[in-house]
Amino acid sequence: MIIKSLSRKSNPAQLIKYALRYSLKENDKQAQKEHATVLLRHNLRSKDIEGCIIEFKENEAYRIYKRKDSVILFHTILSFAPEDTKRITKVMLKDIAQKFVQLRGSDCLNLAVSHTEKQHKHIHVLTSGVKINGRSSRVSKQTFTHILNELEKYQQEKYSNLIYSKNSHTKTKIADKEQLVAYLQKTRKSNKLSLLTHLEKAYQNAQSKDEFIQILASNDYEIYFRNGRPQGILAEGKKFRFTSLNFGTESFDKLNERELEKSQALTQIQAIRNREIKPKEITKEKVLEPGKPLDELESIEAIREKVKEHDHLEIARETEFEPIRIRGMGKPHEHFNR
Repeated sequence: MIIKSLSRKSNPAQLIKYALRYSLKENDKQAQKEHATVLLRHNLRSKDIEGCIIEFKENEAYRIYKRKDSVILFHTILSFAPEDTKRITKVMLKDIAQKFVQLRGSDCLNLAVSHTEKQHKHIHVLTSGVKINGRSSRVSKQTFTHILNELEKYQQEKYSNLIYSKNSHTKTKIADKEQLVAYLQKTRKSNKLSLLTHLEKAYQNAQSKDEFIQILASNDYEIYFRNGRPQGILAEGKKFRFTSLNFGTESFDKLNERELEKSQALTQIQAIRNREIKPKEITKEKVLEPGKPLDELESIEAIREKVKEHDHLEIARETEFEPIRIRGMGKPHEHFNR
């Protein structure tokens, strides 16, 4: 099954009414009532919508550690494949909901309702943000992943006939950028795909970390830091970690190397201009590889081209009035300094 977890920090009544629509309204037609069924009320006594709302609010009032942004309700959706709809029964749905409550935490208020108004059956489970002892019912991502895997294992072992609803809740490790692009295209995550494109372009064109950040900023992308190190990109109010974009710390190390190489190459150019070193003393190991962009330097051949006249015009002065010898010009021509 596909499991989706949401949270509600305000207006829990609206969510409870949404989950219980069709199921507890006396004036609805029978056809509409069949679209939703209450599967279980765990630690709940009320059998009407307003009563459930009051109980969730009263339980929230017992919260020990209160915060302005506390989660009041956790909303979990257990969804099954449309192809398995005919194989799914009410008893089966109730059993799976009870198993989820057992794994998620039986010391909370839980309300489970099945919905079938769409082409596939699914279960809405509302879990109180506070346990009955007043402590938060939040679980870590690692714990929640364990719950999903255990529930999936339970379903496959007990209801093996749900062949289309089998699913893995372990994230697939993406090895390279090609796999990441293919995954984003398949899942239609266009925003993240666009971000990945701009990130790759900025990395290819940047010659330093600062230039990399500036290029991204020009496309309305902001880098956020943690402990002084780049952590990810902020785009449209959402954070994307560099690790999720397959952009590791080694990429930043390469940007630092580019900046160092550029600085060294420009220093060598200045040294040649000041006649501190000769062009033939420069080796390929001391400059950038051909093809890497610089303002005045593209390869070692470019250096030698800029200063080739120094190879042919070496001026030697023994005394102030000695003749200047120009190599390759036959006999020496005598000139005297004025």
